[in-house]
Parts: sequence; C-alpha cells; structure tokens
Amino acid sequence: MKEYPQSTVERLDIGEQRDLDSALRLGAEATPTVFIVQDGKVIDKLEGDAPEAVLRNFFQKNLNYPLSGNGSNR
Repeated sequence: MKEYPQSTVERLDIGEQRDLDSALRLGAEATPTVFIVQDGKVIDKLEGDAPEAVLRNFFQKNLNYPLSGNGSNR
C-alpha cells in the first residue's frame, strides 16, 4: 500500500460482530476479502488467499485513480 499513499486501508476483524456485519454488508463471502470502495460503493473485490502478484495486479487495476481519503476505502 506504500505505492498508493492516496488510499486508505481499513482492516475488519470478523471475530468482532460489528466488523463481521460490515464485511457481510460489503459482500464478503470468503476470507480474506479485499474491497475497493469509492464514494461508499464497492467497485471491486478480491476474495480468498491470493499470491502477491495477483494482489498487486488487483491494486494496480483499481488504484490508478485517486480515491477519497475519507476512511471509507477498504
């Protein structure tokens, strides 16, 4: 994430009911799940244990534009 300083990372702990509810509301069906959220809407997600190259490609595809830094990006 150092390569995307304009983005906010937020970790949800599904062991906590509030975070589990948030993850389910976003559409999580597996763990781990990485969401790209813009303006409060999920624009993409990556589910399951992904190799680093896949994760980097996912971020590259989705984070080539500035996202709001209001803390809603996950």
